[in-house]
Amino acid sequence: MSAPVFITAGPDGALWFTESGLGKIGRITTDGVITEFPVATGAAYLHGIASGSDGSLWFTEIDAQIVGRITTAGAVTEFPVPNSASAPFEIAAGPDGNLWFSEAGGARIGRVTTSGSFTEFPISSPAHGIAAGPDGNVWFTETNVGLVGRLSPSGSLAEFPTGTGSFELPCMIAGPGGLWFTDFTASAIRRITTAGQLFGPFATPTPGAGPLGIGAEASGRVWFAEATANRIAGVSSDGASIVEFPVPLVDSFPTGVAIGPDGNVWFTEQAEQAGRIGRLVPPPAPPPAEGVAVPALGVTATALLALLLAAGGARVLRP
Repeated sequence: MSAPVFITAGPDGALWFTESGLGKIGRITTDGVITEFPVATGAAYLHGIASGSDGSLWFTEIDAQIVGRITTAGAVTEFPVPNSASAPFEIAAGPDGNLWFSEAGGARIGRVTTSGSFTEFPISSPAHGIAAGPDGNVWFTETNVGLVGRLSPSGSLAEFPTGTGSFELPCMIAGPGGLWFTDFTASAIRRITTAGQLFGPFATPTPGAGPLGIGAEASGRVWFAEATANRIAGVSSDGASIVEFPVPLVDSFPTGVAIGPDGNVWFTEQAEQAGRIGRLVPPPAPPPAEGVAVPALGVTATALLALLLAAGGARVLRP
C-alpha cells in the first residue's frame, strides 16, 4: 500500500514523492517511469517533500520525528528533530538556503541546514502549511487559531488573523500576488500578500470539495487537489474563477500537487485502492470560470482523518 502524500519537482527533471504506507521515497520521470527508495525507519508516515539548495530532496517523517534527505542517486540520511514531539509536517526550501518545516505536534517552526543542524522558533499555535515567500521570508498557516504567520530567516515573527477560528489541514504555496493556501473546512482557497492583506475565501464550485495540497502556477492558474471531490482544480490569479477536472479513478483521494518540468500538473492519489501518481495537462490558456458541478460529498473532518489513517497506515498528529 503505497499511499503517496506529497510531491515536488526535483533538480534532475523528475518528480519526487513521499509514500506514507511503504516508508519509501518515490521518483517518477515525465515519461511515467517510477523508482522507489526505502527509508531506514520504514513506515514512519513520510509526509512533506521539497527540493533543497544542495541538489537533494528533503522530507518529513511525522511519526519518527525526523527530517530526511535523499540524493538524486537514492542515498538517504535521516536527522532526528531535537523536539521529540515535533511531528514535522510540511517542508519548504527557504530563502536562506536552509530547509524550513512546520511542526504539527508543537507550536514551532523548524529550520535545518543542509548539514543537518536544527533551530526551532516558537509561534502561537501548531503549524501545517509552509512556503518561502517572494519577500525573502518564510510563511506558514497556524491551524488552531486561524492565523497566517511570517518568519524572517533571523527569527522575527509576525502573525495575521484570517477571520476564521481554525483551518483543516491547510497547505501553502507562493504564487501570483503573494501566498496561496487551502482551507478544507470552508472548501475554499485564500491568498495573502506579503504585506498581510487577505483576499478570499474563493469557494470551490463543488461544495465540500476538501482542498488540500496546492502547487505553483501553470497556464494562468494556481493548482490544488480536491481530496473529497476527487478532482484537481485551478484558481485564476485574481480568484475570480475556479475550474475543476475529475480524476479518472473513483475515490482516489488526490492530496499533493506540483508543477513538473514539462509544465503539467502532477498529483498524488493517496487512497488505499489508488496508490498512483497522476498527471493533468492544463489548458494552454485560462479556462472559463465555470467548473464541473457535482453533488457535495459531505465528507467531514472526522471522516477525512479516518481515510488518512486507512491510507497512510499511521496516525495523523493533530493539535
